[in-house]
Amino acid sequence: MNEMWNQFFSLRLDKPRTLQLQIRQQLIDAITKGLIGPNEPLPSSRNLAASLKVARNTVIAAYKELEFDGYITAQKRKGYFVNDKIYENYSDTKEVPSVTQKSPQWLDQLITKKPSFKTNIQKSEDWQRLPYSFTVGQLDNSLIPFYEWREVVRHTSTVPEIKKWNIDHVDSDDPSLIQQIQSKVLPKRGIWANKNQILITSGSQNAIYILASLLVKQKTVVGIENPGYPDVRNIFSFRTDNIVPISLDHKGIMVDEIKPHIDMLYTTPSHQYPTGVTMSMKRRKQLLESAQQNNIVIIEDDYEAEINFQKKPHPSLKS
Repeated sequence: MNEMWNQFFSLRLDKPRTLQLQIRQQLIDAITKGLIGPNEPLPSSRNLAASLKVARNTVIAAYKELEFDGYITAQKRKGYFVNDKIYENYSDTKEVPSVTQKSPQWLDQLITKKPSFKTNIQKSEDWQRLPYSFTVGQLDNSLIPFYEWREVVRHTSTVPEIKKWNIDHVDSDDPSLIQQIQSKVLPKRGIWANKNQILITSGSQNAIYILASLLVKQKTVVGIENPGYPDVRNIFSFRTDNIVPISLDHKGIMVDEIKPHIDMLYTTPSHQYPTGVTMSMKRRKQLLESAQQNNIVIIEDDYEAEINFQKKPHPSLKS
């Protein structure tokens, strides 16, 4: 087999992925980077298996999956070749002709908001190489309880558990999850709710999007913390242009800046984003009094309420 092919593979027995998956993925990487041309035959399964010192069936299975996924095609009595269409789409060496296209007439008429022009959080691509990374929304792999997580996943994959979660949840959320939230999560924050007051969403942004869709109109005035969560500002700005920034100090949001004309206020009192300030009890009471007097709806994002290393966390505003 041509020595060129050896550079594409680096198989390890200690990896969680099987040898078959490693071969498959490393061939995909070579194809998508344009390192293997469409007219160049792949090594035979026998030769590649001998070179990599793996079973021939392992290579055959990898080839079959690549063929099924459309990365390679089989030619009778010739072997496997890179699919022309895949190569054209992914090859780094392909020259892309510059084509000037006019936007369709309906584009500017119907698309009034452009998400790509919103200011978003910029993350460095190599943040994992930093000795002390403060990149938001990323996990420290060394702190993930892999063993415990694997055991939980294994437990949920048993037949009795699958029967529990593989049911129709169109009109209701998982009752066992609701019960856990009712009995163990919310009481710690001083909140008592019945099952009809709990809605499971796919994250805080999804919840805020739903609230914005239901409550925010074109003339609605929304107050947000400054500095605050950029994604929340972007979500509200799709519904209204009346976004009012409210300053912060070492005790949290400054209530005196919340004017009576504000209809809705978004706040992260337990662990303010991004400063980390915890709103004092006195400031919380002032905020609630102001909201009651001026009929202001408060959207409380109980962000990282459980992270408090000095004293017992303050109860939520809802409590």
